[in-house]
This record gives sequence, C-alpha cells and structure tokens, in this order.
Amino acid sequence: FLGGAVIQSALGIFQFFTQNVGASTLFGIAAHDPTSLGTAVVQAGDRRWLRAYGAFPHPNVLGAYLAVALLMCGAALTRAKEKWHWILLLVASQGIVLGLLFTFSRSAELSLIGAGIVAALPLLRRWFNIVYHRQWWTNGGVDGVQPLTVLVLISSVTLVIFSAYFFDEMKGRIGIAPSRLERQSIDERFSMLTRATPLLKDDWYRGTGVGNFTNALFHFEKERDIDGASYTYQPLHNVFLMIFVELGIFGGVLAVVIFLLYFRGIPSTLYPLPFALLILSLFDHFLWTLPFGVFFVAICCGWASRRQACS
Repeated sequence: FLGGAVIQSALGIFQFFTQNVGASTLFGIAAHDPTSLGTAVVQAGDRRWLRAYGAFPHPNVLGAYLAVALLMCGAALTRAKEKWHWILLLVASQGIVLGLLFTFSRSAELSLIGAGIVAALPLLRRWFNIVYHRQWWTNGGVDGVQPLTVLVLISSVTLVIFSAYFFDEMKGRIGIAPSRLERQSIDERFSMLTRATPLLKDDWYRGTGVGNFTNALFHFEKERDIDGASYTYQPLHNVFLMIFVELGIFGGVLAVVIFLLYFRGIPSTLYPLPFALLILSLFDHFLWTLPFGVFFVAICCGWASRRQACS
C-alpha cells in the first residue's frame, strides 16, 4: 500500500512540475491540461497551476489515498525495529507529504488533520500521566511517541517550505483570499445541495436508486421546465447525503447503523483511519460513486479489522 502511494506521489509531483498529465491507454489515464476548462487547477492572481492527479480521475482522489497512506506510514513507524526501517519510512513519508501538498486537496488535508488529532489524544493522555506521576524515565517514555514526533516535525518543515513557495495558492485554498475559481467551486457544491433537496423530499422513502442521482435530478428538473447546463449535473459532495438520496430513508439509516457498529467493533487505537474516511465522506462523493472509492473503503476497513484480529 505504501509502495503504491510513493509511486503515485512521485507521478503527481512529476505532473505538477511539468504542468501536464499525459494520456495513457495502458494505464487508463486521461490527458489534462491546465489551460483547458474542466481541469482541476489552483489559481492565484495570473498564475494557474495544474493540481497533481497521479493515475486517478481527480486530485482529491489522489489526496485521499496519500492522506490515508501517511496515517499507515505513522502506524508502521511505531512498529519499526531497525534503524533502516525508520529511515526508509521517513523518506517515503516525505515523498507522500509532497505529493499530498501538490494535490491542493482540502478534504484530504482536513481528513489528515482530524485523524492526527484523534491519534494524538491517547498519546497526550499517556504523556500527561507519565509527566504528572514523574515516571518518564522509569517507563522509558511513551511507546511510539518518538518516531511519530520525528515524522510530525519533518512533515512540518516540509509544509513550511512548501507554503513559502506557494503562499498565495495556499491562502486561496484555505479561504483566506479565495480566487474566482475557489468561490465558484464552493457555490456549485452548495447549489447542488439546494437542487437535491426537492428530489430528496419527493423520493424520501425509496430513493432514486444506486448510481441514479444525476439522471433522476435531470429528469426531475426537466419535468418542471428547469433548464440546467449538462456540466452542472454531478453527484452531491457528501457520501451520507448521497446514500439517503439514492437509497431512501431506510437504506440511509441502515448505512449509518453499519458504520457505527463497525466503529464500535474496532479498538480505539484504530479510530484515526475510519475517522479520516468519515471526514472524506463529508466533503466528497468518490468513496460511494467510484469503483476506486468502494475498493478503498473496503481495503481500509479490512486492514483495521485485520489489525484488530492480530492484536
């Protein structure tokens, strides 16, 4: 998993510096050019940068993969026994961090921050107990804190250097000085929520059917003489809302119950991984609408379940 993330990250970094995504029928990659409409870019003033795609259909998908890979890299660091394992994982982690930054994916970065906070809480509690009882030296420190601290410090340096070079772009992405494209992207997402509300009210008990949201919305608006441009029809950028719209109230409640039961069934030390998926689900749709997203969720949940079985 980490090896694949490093390869995808390297590909994404190469795409950013060349400002081109070349088409490949062998790997199923579509061409993307920053001057073309519909291409995912980040803009600051007159500068228009192509965001890193990797081999995925959108930078947010690559960002999600790399964010989860970075979490797994931290988990691997806590179990590393040899010094060369540490060095290899730290080098790989910084390649993953750079690839993640070049995606400029807000949802991926939010998921990583949220998962990092969840992961840090038990470590901070243990650290506080050791310091409070003055048992640091007798206990040998907190297991896993040292390698994770090194990972966080190095990643912070990488982030600072990156932000210094792309300060205006970062300001636009986090909303301090949003560009026209950033405001348009946010407006489109809120617009989809408004347009989907009547559809949800109309089919609340049975839903539109899995994978049928955009088609149902098109026919719903066409019957009411609402003429929307074809490019405005896209899935809701919220997995749970998509599930409720497509499966109805019964399917939506069932999905939430299954998620809560899974969350309850794994140990608290593994909460960061499903928590990252939860944040990604709140700001994007590919975990439900794309084959990769379904496989990705299955791999992450299966990995966490396997770790529980081995512990």
